[in-house]
Amino acid sequence: MPNREAVGGLSNIGALADLLRQPYALDPGALEYLVEESLNTAKDAPVQIAALFFKQALRAERELVPLERENLGRFIRRAAAIPTVRRAFEKSLRPMGRCPTRERIWVRQLLVPIPVPAAEAEPAEQVSGGVETLDLTKIAGAVTELHLLIDAIGKISPRLRFLNIRLGEFTYASGLAVIAQWILAHSLVGHYEFVDCPEPMARYLDNIRFSAALRNPSIVISPDPMDWAIGLTRINRDEPTEQVTEKIVDILHTFANPTPEDKGALLVLISEMIENIHRHADAPVDGFAVAQVYPRLLKMGITLVDAGMGVRASFESGEPSIPIGHLRHDSDFLREAVKLHSTSKKQRHSGYGLFLLSEVIARNRGTFALTSGSATLVGYQKRKRIEFDVFTHSPWRGTIVSVIIDLHGPLPLSEVYREMPIDPELEADDLFT
Repeated sequence: MPNREAVGGLSNIGALADLLRQPYALDPGALEYLVEESLNTAKDAPVQIAALFFKQALRAERELVPLERENLGRFIRRAAAIPTVRRAFEKSLRPMGRCPTRERIWVRQLLVPIPVPAAEAEPAEQVSGGVETLDLTKIAGAVTELHLLIDAIGKISPRLRFLNIRLGEFTYASGLAVIAQWILAHSLVGHYEFVDCPEPMARYLDNIRFSAALRNPSIVISPDPMDWAIGLTRINRDEPTEQVTEKIVDILHTFANPTPEDKGALLVLISEMIENIHRHADAPVDGFAVAQVYPRLLKMGITLVDAGMGVRASFESGEPSIPIGHLRHDSDFLREAVKLHSTSKKQRHSGYGLFLLSEVIARNRGTFALTSGSATLVGYQKRKRIEFDVFTHSPWRGTIVSVIIDLHGPLPLSEVYREMPIDPELEADDLFT
């Protein structure tokens, strides 16, 4: 298989074609990776690679050697499993297309799906591994709709090969972060497409860096103080996250103007929220952060999502500070997670983080949501106290923390601190479960 680091640095069709032209038969993993990298280069890159193969052989006045033909044929067949690529290959077969006349019959045969013998295939296997559609035209992905979004995602086979996504007129950043996490966790980068996407929504996807964040783990923060958003951003162990935290707090300072005491406390809390994604979640892939100000509503949304072990598994595999034998459902564990001094890591944490966050957002008259497993808690202030609504849905592997902050109101974090029995010797890391 080609060296993954070498492939990852490629940015042109010729170099990808050279990697495909190996003196041995490429294994399925190598072909899968080359297809993915070609799609990261251009939507019709597989067609360009095939055309380059034919062009170079024509210049040398020779036919493709059997090994070249074998690798190229398997590459075309794998890439053509994606509808947009198949259509691009079909276009190349037209009289004025890129495919040489003498090769068109061969390429056309490669575009025909291989039938699966009925005796060898089970119905479930026939459904999985194909093309499916995630229809979100009636779900905007707001914090209060996370359970609906996760239910829709839960209907998608985790083993599909290509995902079509239909969005409505607008989808919130919180929902887009959840979709991106699912795509990354299921190795579908380069194997998804937004279909019939309204033009304003397509522009928003670009502005929020949806595709760019999936392809590039680097953290990109706009230096423009008038840019009141953090686009979809990968959170991983190799990139420092301080700039993400500082940008969020700077945005809050611009609109909500917290006191210096509250601003310092917000830096600690938000920093620990973000760091928690990759330090404590044991996630197999990067998590995501996103933040967006909605000026007309004067509200700000912040969403953090990971594909780690989740809240329940964290309690069950850790050293919880509370008895958990009586907890039966995922919602029970979420309710415990937002209580003061409730933590799954007794030796290192004191169970303040989620409690602090939910309390501050409630006093701000905003909305707080915590999702893990098959449950979502949505918290808000009612009669001067925090209330939680519980929603059940398809299982989500990992944890989602999402808040909507009312920028009209205060963020009284220092007030909450003063009301809590916090040991002054605790470090910032001890404030989050």
